[in-house]
Amino acid sequence: MLGWTVIVFGGSFHVGDRIKVRKDGEDVVGDIIDISLLRMTIYEDVTIVTVNSNRRAGRIIFVPNNYIFTDLIANYSHHSMKTVWDGIDVVCSFDSNHKKAAHIIKDIARKYSKGYTEIAKKQMSKLRNQYSIKKPERRAARVYLYRALRCENFRSGTWQTPLPRYLCEAR
Repeated sequence: MLGWTVIVFGGSFHVGDRIKVRKDGEDVVGDIIDISLLRMTIYEDVTIVTVNSNRRAGRIIFVPNNYIFTDLIANYSHHSMKTVWDGIDVVCSFDSNHKKAAHIIKDIARKYSKGYTEIAKKQMSKLRNQYSIKKPERRAARVYLYRALRCENFRSGTWQTPLPRYLCEAR
């Protein structure tokens, strides 16, 4: 019941929020459909987590309220936040023109996330009023480059992996 008190009066979670709960290495992502004295009820959404782990989604998940003291619960839509950072893996061979690939990927990510970037700027202004956020994070799409040594299907080699990060809808 202490967990319920913290949830209800702390204001971190509300019915309708999109959350991710991690318990024993398993992630569940969904929307809170009820908060009762003993538990939060989540309607599981189709995400890469559900596709990769069990191929099914749409379950009703009951999360005991005491999990807020022992496990990670991430709230994607806290204070009406509507955007999150997302990314995709793009793999290029090491001898490819990785700078050109990164430039093309960044242009595409910026083009398609531009509307979300504007929404995120407004939301960050609201959050600065609530929390001590000193330096606003850049909200434009960006691309990180890293090298990976991969061995797949008996072929090995070094690959350059541009990883675009861009803003998208939280749901």
